[in-house]
Amino acid sequence: MSIALRFSSCHDNALEIANDSFLKIFRKIRSYQIDKEFKPWVRKIVVNTAIDLYRKDNRNSVEISVEAAYNETVDEDISTKLSAEELIKLINSMPVKYRYIFNLFEIEGYSHDEIAVQLGITASNSRANLTRAKKMLRKMILINNRYERVV
Repeated sequence: MSIALRFSSCHDNALEIANDSFLKIFRKIRSYQIDKEFKPWVRKIVVNTAIDLYRKDNRNSVEISVEAAYNETVDEDISTKLSAEELIKLINSMPVKYRYIFNLFEIEGYSHDEIAVQLGITASNSRANLTRAKKMLRKMILINNRYERVV
């Protein structure tokens, strides 16, 4: 469920991902190789189920160019004391395509080529969206810090 929550903006979607994942696990349990670890096998199924849901929901999304993403200016001096829960909330508030690419690259360790294949986009689009996701996250962290200082 924790993996599903990282990819979902709401609890209901995370439940859908988790439920679909368990169905896939039960259907494919015979293909599980007993000499391999179980947890990474389940993790991969959950991530792939989240990607499947993303594909289903975002068939007609608009792509942005790499140049547009790299020409964005970013304040590199971001220092904060966010808790893990606060950071997850900020990540979950990002647009779906940014959240998925950020999670796949930064947390799950997928390469841009792997993300491109999984999401049906180009590797350069994956890099551009990751750049935008990081910029958006930085801005949200700055806004969060300013709000905390005022309160």
